[in-house]
Amino acid sequence: MQTKMGAGPLLDARGQLAERGWATAEVRRYDRAQIAAGKLRIKEWDYYCILTDAFGIALTVADNGYLGFLGVSWMDLAAGTAINDGAVIPWPMGRMRLPESADAGDIELDHGSPRVLGREPRPAGQPACAGSRGGLNDERHP
Repeated sequence: MQTKMGAGPLLDARGQLAERGWATAEVRRYDRAQIAAGKLRIKEWDYYCILTDAFGIALTVADNGYLGFLGVSWMDLAAGTAINDGAVIPWPMGRMRLPESADAGDIELDHGSPRVLGREPRPAGQPACAGSRGGLNDERHP
């Protein structure tokens, strides 16, 4: 059974998860340098989804070591249609420099076309629409 996580670092001194569980906000501090794994095993991504009753947009920025991905999906919820586009970036190996928090920091990547620029933090009192931050040590890729 999972429990609600408390505040603190995401990883312990050995580079492993300090606590398993869930949270309604980003309560654990992520530091890429603390991950006890090679560059090919580190998977980082930011995902944001903004929805209204009629439309939605989802943005994905991923640095999975051997493969980067920039994705955007535009959804017309009333019509039941979606447009998806994305760009693959070979071998970013952490060079995408995703911020350590989904709540603050910039995502800026100029890869010719497309150009992705995200500015944070949000204005005071503005809720996070739907964002998540991931950083994993993928055991399948040594």
